[in-house]
Amino acid sequence: MKQSNTLTIGTGSATGTGTFSRCYPGDILVTASDTTNSAVIQVGTCSKFSHAVLMLDHERAIEAVPDGVNRALLNDVLNQSSEVFVLRHKQIVFAQALKIAGYATSQLGKPYDFLGAARAGTNSGCSAAFKYGAPGMAVLVADSLAKFGGGHDTSFFCSELIAKAYQSVGLSLSSKQPWLTIPGGLFKSDQLVVMAKLK
Repeated sequence: MKQSNTLTIGTGSATGTGTFSRCYPGDILVTASDTTNSAVIQVGTCSKFSHAVLMLDHERAIEAVPDGVNRALLNDVLNQSSEVFVLRHKQIVFAQALKIAGYATSQLGKPYDFLGAARAGTNSGCSAAFKYGAPGMAVLVADSLAKFGGGHDTSFFCSELIAKAYQSVGLSLSSKQPWLTIPGGLFKSDQLVVMAKLK
């Protein structure tokens, strides 16, 4: 792995001899799969993406899934997905990338944030009627009460974990707070560049 202070930024292939050989710690995978869960998230957020994963190195990643914050093998993520894009922050340097990976690793074992994921979905702008209607307000109140006194660092959903990891080094992924960041929002972010489409 090249360990310069600046990562190469631009569009095009991030692939080399191995699928992830030109990717770096801190790179983000946004994915979709052919599962009911993925379809529900895509419909609920008006996005073609349902999951986001943070790369640790050429083989491993960190993700927040219903079982909690866990390590994952990148090849497993690729095999379980029907669509995969690699994203990189426009201003990231290697030292920050390592700290981002370190922050995410320090969250291993924390539970999945089901209410937070629902709140982010209802706030995605997909359906104002849902956001401001009884279901959306119920999710907002329940999530706020659940986090009262503990903040947003006790549990994570996928894109929230990534946004918080970036925030820990002073990099923003969007104008939204990390707990309102959805996978589709990462793909649309003007702070991230598409490095490759792997699937």
